[in-house]
Amino acid sequence: MNHVILYCPLYRDRALFLITFIQSQYHRLFNDITPLLHDPPAKLCRLLVAFFKSVQLFP
Repeated sequence: MNHVILYCPLYRDRALFLITFIQSQYHRLFNDITPLLHDPPAKLCRLLVAFFKSVQLFP
């Protein structure tokens, strides 16, 4: 998941809204978003689902 959202050149442009939200909520850059999934806010869940659907990686 980290690679697809943060590093993959194929999907990086589509993940900008998600990366921007994470940076605005947590006020720092992340190289691993897994800790954010421990108790994620509803908006983060919606953005993750929307992102994975947009890149057709979610059924």
